[in-house]
Amino acid sequence: RDPRWLYAQGLEEPSGMMERLLMRCRVQNQLLRECMAECLGVYVMILFGCGSVAQVVTTEDQKGQYLSINLGFALGTCFGVFVSRGVSGAHLNPAVSLSLCVLGRHPWTKFPFYVFFQVLGAFLAAATVGLQYYEAILSFGGGELLVTGPKATAGIFSTYPAGYLSLWGGVVDQVVGTAALLVCVLALGDGKNSPAPPGLEPILVGAAVLVIGVSMGCNSGYALNPARDIGPRLFTYVAGWGAEVFQ
Repeated sequence: RDPRWLYAQGLEEPSGMMERLLMRCRVQNQLLRECMAECLGVYVMILFGCGSVAQVVTTEDQKGQYLSINLGFALGTCFGVFVSRGVSGAHLNPAVSLSLCVLGRHPWTKFPFYVFFQVLGAFLAAATVGLQYYEAILSFGGGELLVTGPKATAGIFSTYPAGYLSLWGGVVDQVVGTAALLVCVLALGDGKNSPAPPGLEPILVGAAVLVIGVSMGCNSGYALNPARDIGPRLFTYVAGWGAEVFQ
């Protein structure tokens, strides 16, 4: 019979109805689609990453340890890349977007839009973790939202330097870590340098994040990603931790 008659009578296959709904909801603007993909990819990455930190901190290492955080961010990055790579290329990091623009692999006109949506995705993910762990955070902090001290919880969302680290030491730490990440990511996609087998790129990007975390994480938390730090830091600022998160 005529598919339109089936649809009108409610007899169309569920898969066909879903396809029609998805087609009607599909975003037509290509740039907006790419930006939304970046936002969702970063959201997934930070949701699992900061979620793992929240579990470790609020349970005082009873339900996870530092390696749990490394794995949370590594696997979060892996699935974030899987979610967004088919639409936007899965930059998920302003530093990656900037590097690709400098190398001529990405148009400069898209750069500010990518960065904005990457930060937005990180902000929304931090808000989700904050909502999910709200009661645990208050219980751990004795009813207070603290930035420093043994009961500090702002570090669940953003990275903070160790007490011994100087400003110069922090700069060196982040430059080295970010450079290591970019070298690994760019090498994986370099067609002239034995690129990774198709489909394995997200897993290997996650592995790069993991190895950086287990080797360069103690100084200042290996943010490596401006969006990963700025978005959650903005969330803590508006959610009650206050201006101290920027000090």
